[in-house]
Amino acid sequence: LTELLLELTFHGRPLPPPSAEALQASRQLILSQEGGLKEETRACYPDVPVCEELFLRLPLWESSAGSEEPGETRDQLLRWLFRVLRCYENEAQPQLLTVPGRSRGDDATGAIAARRLFTYLGRGATPSEGLQLALQLLSPPPPAPRPQTGESEDAPQAADAADVAAPGMKVQDLRAVLFSCHAGRQKGAVAEAPELEDLCKQLLPQLYDKEAFKAAQETAAGAVDPKAKAKAKAKGKGKVEEAPPEEEDLPPPPFEEAVLPMEAAEVLRHPVVLKGLFTHGGALCRKRVIAAVFPLQGAGTGPAPVAAEDPSARPVALASLVPPEEPSKEVSPTPP
Repeated sequence: LTELLLELTFHGRPLPPPSAEALQASRQLILSQEGGLKEETRACYPDVPVCEELFLRLPLWESSAGSEEPGETRDQLLRWLFRVLRCYENEAQPQLLTVPGRSRGDDATGAIAARRLFTYLGRGATPSEGLQLALQLLSPPPPAPRPQTGESEDAPQAADAADVAAPGMKVQDLRAVLFSCHAGRQKGAVAEAPELEDLCKQLLPQLYDKEAFKAAQETAAGAVDPKAKAKAKAKGKGKVEEAPPEEEDLPPPPFEEAVLPMEAAEVLRHPVVLKGLFTHGGALCRKRVIAAVFPLQGAGTGPAPVAAEDPSARPVALASLVPPEEPSKEVSPTPP
């Protein structure tokens, strides 16, 4: 319902969905001191509260963008968007959706989580684009580096600017974003997500499914060209092979602490992630059904004409491939 109300609000108004750059700038404002949140609160990002006053200050749209509809100001439209996002912030106790300016049910002290804000406003044009943007917007910031002696004051700011591309993503965070199984979206809006334990075994078999990992390595080693194996054996003839050092069989970390040792581009190309995009990627991208159901006048999105001036564009009936029935031959009875 929240997604439908947002799409209907954007449809037909000169206020498009916010761009990726505007969303990144809004994230930085929430995580900065200018956002008004305390340091211990910012450490819980993206599960931090965003009040209506902070929402109106976010650079989600340029100052020139907005609605010019009669009787509707840009400030009223932004407050309406905030109320749409706030309506199901607590699914057990939905808040009354009112028009900005009316006192009934107009609770100015309410807030929405940054996770919910970027979940609905940070969708992409495609599932892969939406996942990449969501991982950047919903990833918690890394811990601030300790200042060293002789370090300039601009160093922490440079670290904050590069925190989005920092590797070492937790499997738990990837699962929450890819399968939309977090508090930012209503339960039941998407299909059920796989268990964290199963996802860790698929993404990190060398830690959580060692038997399957060794079997895959042996299968890959058996597929090597036998000529190359013979050359390598002849080259190493007469040399004493040193036994590889035995690795300590340490227990893997808990599933909640599992970290992917790969860059963001590798994560997006992983087969497990691609499979998840096929099953749950629809929640990460904007829908085009509203524009198809309610086409704007003069937008050229209406149904195709039945007949056109070009004869080749006219509808032609398809010829039937079913052979016609043969007429039945009646046999006249023979006279006695």
